[in-house]
Amino acid sequence: MRSNPSQPAIPFILIDVRKPRNFPAASSSIIDKLRCSLVAVLLIVAHARGSAAQSVTDADTLVLNGKTHQLWGIEAPDTKQVCPDGWPAGRLAKTRLEALIEGRTVVCEEMEPDHYGRATAICRVDGEDLGALMVREGMAWAFASSNSRAYAQQEDAAKAERVGIHGHGCDVPWEWRAQQRR
Repeated sequence: MRSNPSQPAIPFILIDVRKPRNFPAASSSIIDKLRCSLVAVLLIVAHARGSAAQSVTDADTLVLNGKTHQLWGIEAPDTKQVCPDGWPAGRLAKTRLEALIEGRTVVCEEMEPDHYGRATAICRVDGEDLGALMVREGMAWAFASSNSRAYAQQEDAAKAERVGIHGHGCDVPWEWRAQQRR
């Protein structure tokens, strides 16, 4: 029984890798190679195993196993951000990210820190890039950094279809925050 139900169960496999008694010596080296290969494969699978996301803090940030991951290459509306026409962009974008990862395994690949020094990562569910999905669905902007605009194509498609933030005249988060301070 797990002590913390919010933590995903980790499968446990017990394999007896000892040499059987009275085993021919010629086959012994083959068994040793197979044993080493099996252990290596199990270690690789255990390392590559993703995690069930434990929480979404906002529309471009999630927490896996206690580590916060800012989604690389995107900027999503602040959670309290509402567009000029009253559309609750921040709340809906956060809800969409929660829906995309709910009950699914998330695998994150760490990238360089963002302009605030926060850890960033490309996170995927079922092989699909969450940042690309959020931008394509109009729930985030492709972040224009000095390095790239990795999701410019997805953003262009979302703008053309006027989905999400692009259909409601939403301000980018840093402009929205500046307006809130006035």
